[in-house]
This record gives sequence, C-alpha cells and structure tokens, in this order.
Amino acid sequence: MQFRTALMMGLILTYLWRFQDLSPILRPFRIPLILSLVAMATLLLDPKEKVLWRALARPYVVLYLLWSAWLAVGVPFALESPDAWDYWSSSHLTNLVMFVFLLSTVRSQTSIRFAIGAHLVGVSVITFYYIKQGWPTSFTPIVGYDRNDVALMFNLAIPVGFFYALTEKHRRMRWAAWALVGAVGLSTILTQSRGGFLTVAAAVVFLSFRVRRIKLAQRFLPIVALVLGTVFAPEDVKDRLSTILETEEDYNRTMASGRVQIWERGIVYMRDRPMTGVGMDNFFVAENRIAPPDILRLPRWRGHAPHNIFVQSGAESGMVGLILFTASLIAAVISLNRTRARLVRKRASENWILLADLLTASFLAYCVGGFFLSWAYSPFVMFLFALVAGYQASEEAMVRASRTGRKVRPPGRRRPRPTAGPRPAPIVLGTPEP
Repeated sequence: MQFRTALMMGLILTYLWRFQDLSPILRPFRIPLILSLVAMATLLLDPKEKVLWRALARPYVVLYLLWSAWLAVGVPFALESPDAWDYWSSSHLTNLVMFVFLLSTVRSQTSIRFAIGAHLVGVSVITFYYIKQGWPTSFTPIVGYDRNDVALMFNLAIPVGFFYALTEKHRRMRWAAWALVGAVGLSTILTQSRGGFLTVAAAVVFLSFRVRRIKLAQRFLPIVALVLGTVFAPEDVKDRLSTILETEEDYNRTMASGRVQIWERGIVYMRDRPMTGVGMDNFFVAENRIAPPDILRLPRWRGHAPHNIFVQSGAESGMVGLILFTASLIAAVISLNRTRARLVRKRASENWILLADLLTASFLAYCVGGFFLSWAYSPFVMFLFALVAGYQASEEAMVRASRTGRKVRPPGRRRPRPTAGPRPAPIVLGTPEP
C-alpha cells in the first residue's frame, strides 16, 4: 500500500467516521489536524497536477467549491461574523483540504476500492460499538451525533456494502460483506430514527429496480428483509416507526420546535437575506435574534438547528448558495449516470456499472436523510463527490488509452492471467545438453 493511499484511508476514518472520538485517550492528540497537515504537505510536494486539475474542472466540484467560496464571502455579512469565520476557517476549511486530497488520490479502480474499503471499515467499527452498547436511542458512540445522525451515516455506507457483497470473489469476504450490510441495516432500524427508516427504504427500493446484474427473484429480497426486520422489531421500535404517517399530531408539525415550523422560519430568513443569508453556522443565532416575536416570547425558548440540508444552505448562504449547493448534487448524479451509460455502450464490466448505481443510491440516501438533518457541510458529501470524480477518471483513462492504440481493460475487468506453457525438460548433471 502506498503512503498516499494510507493517508487517504486515515482521512476517511477520522473525518467521516471520527475514530478519534471513540476513545477519550485519542481525543487530545488532534489526529484529524495532524492528518490534514500531512495531506497539505503531500499536496504541495506531490500535487498530481493532471489528476487534480481534471477533477477540479468537473461541474459538480466547481459548483461545490463556488458554494464554499460564497460561504466565505458571506462571513462579513453574517449575523455573527466571528462565529461564521470560526466555523469556515476551522471546520469547513479542513474538510476542504481532505476533499482536495481525495480528488488527487481517488483516480483509478484500485484507489476507489481502497476508499470504499476504508468506508466499510469505518461503518463496521461504529456498528460494533453501537451494537455493543445495546442499540441505545439516547446516545451514540460518536460525541455530538444523535441517533438520526448515526442512522444517516449507516445509510450512506449500505450501498457500497452491497458493492463488496455482490462483486467479491472470495466466498468468506462476500458473506462477511452481506453480514455487515445486514448488521448496519438492522442497526439503522433500531436507532428508531424515522428519517433513517425512510432513507433506507428509499435506497433499497431504488436498488431493487435499478441494478441490472441481479436476478428477478433477488430484486425483492432486500425489500422483504426490510419488511421482516420492521415486523419483528421490538415494540418500542414499531411504535416509533408507526408515527411516520401520523403527521397531523406529530410535534414536528404542531410545535415551534418541530421541523416544519423550523423550515418555515428558515425560508423566512432566506427571503429576508437572499444574497448571503444569515451566515455560516448562524441559523441558531437567527433563531434567537430575528425569529418572529411570538416565537421569541415562548417560555424557555432557545434556537434550533435547521434540520434540513436545503434549508440550511439557503438560510445560511442565501438563494445564491442554495442554487450552487443543489446544482452540485444534481450535476454529480448527471455526470455519474452519463459515465455509466458510456460504460454500458462499451460493454464494460458489470461490476463497474453496478458501482454507478450504488453511488447514485448513496446520493439518494444523502438527499432523503439530509432532508431531516443539518448535514449541508458534512464531509460525507465531499467523499461522494471524490468517488464520482475517481469513477469518471477511470473511464476517461480507458478512452485516452484506446485512442493511442494500446490494449486496455474496460474499468472493472481484471487482466487475465497468462497461461502456463510446457515446462522445459530438466538438465541432468553429467550429461551433455541436446
């Protein structure tokens, strides 16, 4: 394993899965900051210019970086400029360093498999901790994340778990991947997160009808497993999930602290400040300063998070930011499926075509789950963008090689092993050679 690949995996495990928060011993060492500094030094010493510039020119990457720049432009106009600057210069900027490093590193089939492998290691460890703690609903293994956050993390890993479960040639590894997918899916249901349940249901239904390589009888197996898992879940889980359809009496609609009323106020903030919004990480400030007077007069009132990636991006970066953020997601899915269509025409490996479907399911999971969470600045979406860029880079490398007349393998197709010829006759000492 190359140093760059190992560093990439370390960034995935610390920035996405926050391994340093699993143990109090690791937290003081500031491992993410150290890895970020190493990544910056690596980019300066060995930037991989051609790979990086191609990745930076992709529409979804350009749109996302423009949105990040627009967030910086809005810092002086934020309700609390110091808060906006602190968040942008510390959290978001270090995430961008990770993003640029991934763009320069994830560029081939091998690097994509390593990135997905690190992703699965991350979800395996978090799932183990969550199961070990007895599937709690009041706390999670990751500090600062509630059960809804963990459910979305699980859902973003399930599609790539299917990739190993369906493509791994070794039987034990294949069964291990299936076991992991089952454990993650079960843990998602047992979080009792209603948004998490809707997300996993949307991803499972999409994959059941989208994936080409599975048999007709197997298409409905994940749906059946999801239904059975829900039916045989503990009573408290079923009671919680049964409230999904009871929207009229749910607190999310009836209370000022519910998501629907928070979204409505977020739209008001976006309408009042359409250019730059209230500022990055300033939604809470807006809730306590410019919310409607009847809301501010409520007893024990305190502001809330936006609980929606689109409301978050629109309220905190204005209409311009909302357009850039949404367009980056749409552009990534369009680019991914155009590349998939070219691979289908070239009769590339079914495994590589499958990966496009699974990445599309990951974006679907991010949008559905993110509709209920404040995940607009999450490094997970940067990771998905990097995987799409690497997927496209692999296909483009095949096209460039074919134009030069070299024999190339379509992405995902392994090089055949040379057949062994007849062995030469052994030479016996003391006898003349023929």
